[in-house]
Amino acid sequence: MLPCQEADVLKYAAIVFVFVAPVIAGTLVLAILVADMAIYTATPLVAAFFVGLVLAIPASWLIARAMIANGRRKRAA
Repeated sequence: MLPCQEADVLKYAAIVFVFVAPVIAGTLVLAILVADMAIYTATPLVAAFFVGLVLAIPASWLIARAMIANGRRKRAA
């Protein structure tokens, strides 16, 4: 079982992931399109999409931890 704080971070991270993942994945896909790397095949686009999803996991975890820490700091003051 996760401690209360980590369970809260996991809940927030899941919600944040919904917003962060498309932004990161879309940015990487757009970079591939702008660089003309997907002229003959869609493999770079698919790879960029999945790399964006993988990068969004730790990013959403860090954002969720910062949100919880910021909320606790404001409540304590």
